[in-house]
Amino acid sequence: MPFETRCPECTAKLSLDAAPPGGTPVECPKCGSLFVPPRAAKNKVGAAAKSGKTARPRDDDDDEADGDDTPRPAGKKSGGGIKKPKSIAITKTSNPNNTGKKRKAKKKVTNPVVVLVAIAFGFGALTAIFATMIYFLNRAGKVQEMLTYVPAEVNWVRGVNVSLLAKYPGYAAEVTKFYRSDIKAAADHVATAAGNDTVASLDYLIIAKHRQDASTTGTMYVFRMAKAMKPEALAAGLGASSAAVNGETGFKFGPGAPGILANATMIVPTPRIVAIIAPGRLQGAMTSGATVGKGGKGDSFAAKLNATSKVVIRGSIWLLMRNTGHFSNYLENSVKVVKDDFSMIADKSKAAAMFGVWTSPGGSGVRIGAAFECADKATASAIVKSMYDGPLGKGDESEAPNQLKSASLSFITDKKVFGEFMQYVEFKTSRECVYVISSLTGENAKRVLDTFNSPTMGSD
Repeated sequence: MPFETRCPECTAKLSLDAAPPGGTPVECPKCGSLFVPPRAAKNKVGAAAKSGKTARPRDDDDDEADGDDTPRPAGKKSGGGIKKPKSIAITKTSNPNNTGKKRKAKKKVTNPVVVLVAIAFGFGALTAIFATMIYFLNRAGKVQEMLTYVPAEVNWVRGVNVSLLAKYPGYAAEVTKFYRSDIKAAADHVATAAGNDTVASLDYLIIAKHRQDASTTGTMYVFRMAKAMKPEALAAGLGASSAAVNGETGFKFGPGAPGILANATMIVPTPRIVAIIAPGRLQGAMTSGATVGKGGKGDSFAAKLNATSKVVIRGSIWLLMRNTGHFSNYLENSVKVVKDDFSMIADKSKAAAMFGVWTSPGGSGVRIGAAFECADKATASAIVKSMYDGPLGKGDESEAPNQLKSASLSFITDKKVFGEFMQYVEFKTSRECVYVISSLTGENAKRVLDTFNSPTMGSD
């Protein structure tokens, strides 16, 4: 007949088809505990009724199993005469069939003070991480930082990543086109005065010019030194008189100073940056202009950076030219020789605010590029489409048009060089900037570098 009992561990109600034999443990399906169930009174009453006998409540050990029908003395009965049995603890080792759920552990109460401290610590850590990300995202790169010490009026800027290019021995000839002996002598002199090693003393070099007209040019050099310097140590070793400029540490050199330091003015705005202004008619103006970006970009060349300049300065050796002063018609005059074959470029380049070229070594070849600023993004995209639809749109199967062959670009007339150039050529845009990039290897690369890394570009 049906048999009901409760688990002594979780109090779950169990309904069995029949009472288990005496001493046989039962497994609770809820918590997995094994226990020997008591003989419930109601089950015995039902059994007695069927046999015609009168049933009385018994303890678990007062049943037919021991044959003792002697009434239990008063005081021994409790809870309706049924004694609640103790559960039998059986481990998984002694009962491998015990696969029931484990009893849930009682949750520990955490001290609220500890919780608050943990939350405060986590919030502080997230704030620090966020602040660090903002700092690095907003911090200017080393090129932009150097350009804050170049006056806004400058319209010709050359950059050379000296330390990076030192890793490419085959590129040394390209570096020395700009990192000349007179510039190196100045960099080594500054490093020696600061107590630093002259081996690889320069990290990055920028040469900037303000060409007002054919006869008036101001020139300056911005060094990013390989190691930090102490301005107070420089004063003793430079052999120059102190000449503070707008509150910045400055020095004035005589005619006997080495290299480009002869008769130059030098300012040291940071422990790693040195700006040297060459003598000439514009020396005073450029010296004053070199300090306006100290508290921010201000009215410096860095404030003039646009989409085109940001594409160009990613190169290892690069040149930026602005459409001002002596270079007002430079790009227009440069491309008008191909106006019939590339009419859109010839037309839109007239209003270009900025243009430039760059080269970068890497792997087995050299990456080269040229770019100029358009009036808007739509114009830049239209130029790219015209290039793919034009005479150069077939890639390495393209034939250089006659106007391009006569454009004083020697590599265009060499079929081998031009073929590799066109094999990897791409016409792209970056906002208002439109640019062309390609890659060359070996001797083919050297032919193209003579054009893209020409020291005379922009000299006439």
